[in-house]
Amino acid sequence: MTIVEDITEQKTLSEELQERMRELRIFATTDGLTKLFNYRYFTENLPKAIRMARETNSAMSLIVLDLDHLKEYNDLGGHHYGDMLLRATADILSKHSKQGDITARYGGDEFVMILRNANTELALKRAESIRESISAFPFLHEEKLPSGNITASFGIAELTGSVQDADELLRRADRALYRAKAKGRNCIHIWAEN
Repeated sequence: MTIVEDITEQKTLSEELQERMRELRIFATTDGLTKLFNYRYFTENLPKAIRMARETNSAMSLIVLDLDHLKEYNDLGGHHYGDMLLRATADILSKHSKQGDITARYGGDEFVMILRNANTELALKRAESIRESISAFPFLHEEKLPSGNITASFGIAELTGSVQDADELLRRADRALYRAKAKGRNCIHIWAEN
């Protein structure tokens, strides 16, 4: 009896330990507010995604998006409004994510999406669909903003042979995002070599 009880107790402890380990893995890779992957997970997996795309000779694109006028929206109702906005945006991104994508909160009101098997044309279609969904979403009291509603700006960069590493691909997408912001926001800009 004692041996059976010891084995049962060890099995129970082992199962509890495995559950705790699973919870810790989720905690370490997930953004607490949005439930998307976090910055750490994204930065660890972008180089892996690039390597996989190159090994399989597959297309890959990176989308960086930033919510327009988050500060003004926070000013309407405090950080509670901002948190609601970030969670709703994360839900929209999750609905537009496909199997194999990595969608993460990069920081603040900036999000990133690694799109496997997606060239610039496909990434543009996905970004446009997300942009329209964010713009059409009925965020609480958004009509009080100077722009009249919540929007987002997007930068896209495709993995090409001239991309040296993950930092460069991210830098290209980020530059494209800033061009979208400079063009007046609520738009998409694709990084192009020229």
